[in-house]
Amino acid sequence: MRSLDSVKANLYEVSQEQRYRGVRLVASAAKDVEDCALLLAVLGLDPADGLER
Repeated sequence: MRSLDSVKANLYEVSQEQRYRGVRLVASAAKDVEDCALLLAVLGLDPADGLER
């Protein structure tokens, strides 16, 4: 049986697909490159996550 702590930790795991979509969404909504970089940093995303695989 999994502990409550391990279940909570898994709630914050983000799949590569979710990261890819998140970066693409942020990039499409950002005003400019500085805005995009700031938003990605705040969300803990890496711009490289949005590149085609």
